[in-house]
Amino acid sequence: MSSKFKRKNRKIVGNLVDQLINHITEMDNSDENFGIAQKFIINKLDNNPFPDTNEFHVKREWADIVLKLRLHSQEDRAGRLKYLYEEFMKRKTFE
Repeated sequence: MSSKFKRKNRKIVGNLVDQLINHITEMDNSDENFGIAQKFIINKLDNNPFPDTNEFHVKREWADIVLKLRLHSQEDRAGRLKYLYEEFMKRKTFE
């Protein structure tokens, strides 16, 4: 059973794929080639080689860099990096 988020996301992506095909090809939704194109695009989106960013991994790597800067007596750079990272995380980039 898929999650509610995945079902909602699938519906949104499906609608966007339909709009993309209509915009590029001007095919009718009942056309056989429309269905083939739709399946092809959704398959490519589902099996893309670029995984989502792992937020925990990014935080850990960032903290290691800050620690390294502090160990090398570069407190000003470590503080600036920490500030910039926190400012970036406050942004609502993908809403």
